[in-house]
Amino acid sequence: GGEEILALKENDIEYIVIPAVSSATAVPELAGIPVTHRNISRSFHVITGHTSDENTDYSKYACLDGTLVFLMGLGNIETIANQLIKGGMKEDTPAAVISHGAYVNQCKITGTISDIAKKVADSKCPAPAVIVTGDTAGMDFSQTLERPLERVRISVAGTREFCGNLSEKLENLGAEVVSIPHILLKENEHLPELDKAFEIMEKYDCIVFTGRHGAEMFLKRLVKSGTDIRCLAGIKIAVTGSSTAEFLKERGLFAEFVPEKFTSGALGKLVAEKIGRDKKILVIRAEKSSSEFENEMQKLSVVYDDIRLYDTITNTSVIPEYIDTDYIIFGSTAGIRGFFESGAEISEDTKIVCIGDVTASAYRNQKNIITASPHTADGIIQSIIMEEKYEKVQKASQQ
Repeated sequence: GGEEILALKENDIEYIVIPAVSSATAVPELAGIPVTHRNISRSFHVITGHTSDENTDYSKYACLDGTLVFLMGLGNIETIANQLIKGGMKEDTPAAVISHGAYVNQCKITGTISDIAKKVADSKCPAPAVIVTGDTAGMDFSQTLERPLERVRISVAGTREFCGNLSEKLENLGAEVVSIPHILLKENEHLPELDKAFEIMEKYDCIVFTGRHGAEMFLKRLVKSGTDIRCLAGIKIAVTGSSTAEFLKERGLFAEFVPEKFTSGALGKLVAEKIGRDKKILVIRAEKSSSEFENEMQKLSVVYDDIRLYDTITNTSVIPEYIDTDYIIFGSTAGIRGFFESGAEISEDTKIVCIGDVTASAYRNQKNIITASPHTADGIIQSIIMEEKYEKVQKASQQ
């Protein structure tokens, strides 16, 4: 607002202004209340419901035509209502209060200007809230199409990229999302073994990527080293899942081997069986990779060059002490371990959703764990949608 801009100007700080949708119109609309409507209300007025001097005379607004919208006025609602009546507003004029507008816990209270203050007090409706008075406040144009995750609260924990991509998809389905980007990726800068691998790249028969991040860093390092990408011609590529395969495909590299089950163990078994012991294999993965891959390779005595290209670090400063959302999602073993090792706790009612079995097994308490199927971001979303459908059926059967 203007006060913030004045503060920036006083301190010679440059800024840009990004217009936003006002809560004065958006909150009532989301609650089914239009601030204007043909033949009923041709105008609306936005009024501050709380001022520093507390001497505002709200009775003067009673004579205004159209809809009145009061912001930050919940604590003064009784005063506002009484003064509007004193100014000549009819006692049966519709009134509504919308608390926590646009959030899953949105609360809408309707009545008249004469009884709205008591209804709010009885319901213990919390701030922040928007107060609406006028004929349109008695309307209900609430949406009739409910998205599959409407009013579902979900926490997403992992890398910034994982949280961002998944949060957008969940929000589009109606969920309220809390993003916890607590996993940072630190690339290992000094890797003489990788530099050597670039020099003899044409000798490799297969390159294995256990994750997308490793594939992305590998290609950047390849270019930075001055190595021609055509050196990868004829080398087979194996990846853990569809996300890594799609990333490489977008760059003209097609993975020949993708296990049906997107786990490092399944990848290790597939590479060991399809490539074999007499081939030269390069494996690109993280420092804290699952031991399942190497266990499967060892079963068939397959030897490979193992490059630990990056490490995962937990940023505990962004992890809340307590999570009470309906679900919390983890996309990696590092993510779930780092979260709980930070000392964070979750509600007994919060369900843990893991991208795969290995991630799920990293959490000792097996209560309320859902494993995505398939082991992808879309699989996570579908698993939550199915769980919500099941919950609705259970509630309906108990009524």
